Amino acid sequence: MTKPTTAIAASINRSKERSLTIAILAVAVGLGLTLPLAMNSTGAIGLIIGAGIGAALCAIMWSARRLPILPILCVALPATFFFRFEINLFPAFTEYGAAWGLNVSLQLIFSVMLCGAYWIERRGKQRLRQPFPVFFAVTAGMLWFWAAVSVAYGKEKWLGICGLWMLASCLLLAVVLSTHFSSQRRLQTILTVIAVGLIINGLVSFAQYKLGSIAILRLIGGVPEEWQQSIGEGEVPRAAGLIQSANAFAWLLVSLLPLFVAQLLLRSAELRWRDKIMYAAAVLFGGIGLILSFARGSWGSFAFAIVIVVALSWWVMPAAQRRALTVKLLGIGLLLGVMSLPFAGLIVTRLTEDDRGSAESRLTMAHIASQIIKAYPLVGIGVNSYESEMARFDDTSDFITSWFPYPVHNIYLHIAGESGLPGLACFLLLIGWSFWRAFRVLRSASLFYQTIIIGIIAGLIAFLLTGTKEPSALGSSTFRTLFLLFGLLLAVERASQTDAEAIHAE
Repeated sequence: MTKPTTAIAASINRSKERSLTIAILAVAVGLGLTLPLAMNSTGAIGLIIGAGIGAALCAIMWSARRLPILPILCVALPATFFFRFEINLFPAFTEYGAAWGLNVSLQLIFSVMLCGAYWIERRGKQRLRQPFPVFFAVTAGMLWFWAAVSVAYGKEKWLGICGLWMLASCLLLAVVLSTHFSSQRRLQTILTVIAVGLIINGLVSFAQYKLGSIAILRLIGGVPEEWQQSIGEGEVPRAAGLIQSANAFAWLLVSLLPLFVAQLLLRSAELRWRDKIMYAAAVLFGGIGLILSFARGSWGSFAFAIVIVVALSWWVMPAAQRRALTVKLLGIGLLLGVMSLPFAGLIVTRLTEDDRGSAESRLTMAHIASQIIKAYPLVGIGVNSYESEMARFDDTSDFITSWFPYPVHNIYLHIAGESGLPGLACFLLLIGWSFWRAFRVLRSASLFYQTIIIGIIAGLIAFLLTGTKEPSALGSSTFRTLFLLFGLLLAVERASQTDAEAIHAE
């Protein structure tokens, strides 16, 4: 009876594999056909572009049986944080021109594919560890649920649905990172990809500093000419790498650079020489990119993050090795100092120039946000609806929303205004839980995991500090960096637990 049973099972598996392949090919063809419509491209050229993209996707999926597709996706996913290649399906425009829609990016596509691969694998293994700890899953679910409640009560239903879509994609990203990167090998891979991304963006930022907006890079996220910012009476452009905005670029850098500062401080003796060079280059070129973004608030956030890295490194390091830590710290300080020297004059200019009322306008925008929170303390005005609704609450003497049509430059007030105080509470619970969990792992894990955790803690702090002076809706592209750190934290915790269980079993 064994052979027939085995043959039947094999036949069923082949049938499932064929069905999955056909479904993937259908999705690839459908995406290729809809792209011309989404990009407002008509005629023969649009059809040719769409057919070409669909055919390329088909070829990739069809050859997936022969290619190491899973490792390729595990490299490609973190790489998508360092450029912008995405479209908005069915876009809607706010009164002030901001476009929102159902965002479809390479990052989302790769996340869906990796999530599907995980659940297919899970079907055959009944005792796989849950990807999310219960508290994180419940809190994240409550955050999304309350955001949905705010949309139900808000006026801008379609904008709200787009916001929920983006928040769901952020949560999916954290799931994928926690499931596919929960091993030392995969964590080393993602560190390598992030380091390369920082180096490339640092080089691009230097080219932008010298040349201004570079047309060919706009296809993958280079700053458009009309979005170009500058300092010093418009003489010096602010670099944005491949992230489209100088402030968003700096926000990404301050959140990820601490990962490599921690590696150089704690693990330099264990690192291979090529890893040492790569991590030092990531700090060097990422630091240059941060300087050339001329984002003053992010400079302060990065300085505080470095203090956190040093303090935590000192705490976990044996007393006998702390003298070596001091020497390494001096070396990194010298590296950053030498890197800053060519731009010293511009740094002074940026710190001392007239901010043209920027600081004062942030206070006025905070006042408008407080008016929104007072009017809708429980459900807010709806996720993704701030720009559409803020003028209703503008009681300022100069009606600031008419000449400075931007949302409040503070993510906490922004979240509270759009999804109410319960939404902000869920967000803060998620943050608090993450810090608590990170310190738990920090006390018990090996040096490899401790080093990554220190970088995550410092990166979270830098992200949250920068968020006190930057605008961003819950679930927007900027928030993907936060969920990257969440996913890395969960992956490190799972990997640490797996290693501990293996040692205990021996």
